[in-house]
Amino acid sequence: LAVAWIAAAGRIDVSIQLTRKSFELGLLELFILATGAMAEELMFRSYPFQRLLEAIGAPGAVVVMSVLFGLAHWTNPHSSPLAMVNTFLIGVLLCLAYLRTRALWLPWGIHFAWNATLGLVFGLPVSGLTDFAVIVKTRAVGPRWMTGGRYGIEASAVGTLVILLLWVIAFFFFRDGVSLAERLTTAVDRVGGERGKHLLTVAGNTVRGVVYGILG
Repeated sequence: LAVAWIAAAGRIDVSIQLTRKSFELGLLELFILATGAMAEELMFRSYPFQRLLEAIGAPGAVVVMSVLFGLAHWTNPHSSPLAMVNTFLIGVLLCLAYLRTRALWLPWGIHFAWNATLGLVFGLPVSGLTDFAVIVKTRAVGPRWMTGGRYGIEASAVGTLVILLLWVIAFFFFRDGVSLAERLTTAVDRVGGERGKHLLTVAGNTVRGVVYGILG
């Protein structure tokens, strides 16, 4: 959505280099993005966050861990105050994703898909890092408030709107309090037992996270 907005209101210059070497590098970067996203989820939505939930409650825990999540990206190249605000907002979204499922698969799916879509698929900076643009290289042309400059979309007002839109999507998706994955796991539990239920829950949460990340 953010890339489409920039393409419509500004300009994007795209170059593609698909060779055996770039394809192999792309697979390596995909692995790095997947493990990097999980590492950050373990740091910010796993044990420390869960203990804070018990100590000070959900609102305080979400704010504290989201602020720390934003500050952890402050030293990234070309960072800015708006980049920190947006990273905080993403942190809140990922915390809420954990609270809805009480598992890391949904926030990890969102986190991984967001980074992979920006960096590998579109070849744009990911939090100021351009290392992932090994096949597609894209340059966003337009005012800094729209493109985020060299930091990328996450430092733009367009990024802010997209993150807030993801909040709205999540709200309506869970509006009845019972997700599709939860309904399916109930059905599977009747025929496949606890193992089938657990596997489907993991798969459902991961797929939902990936879809949200790609929509961003």
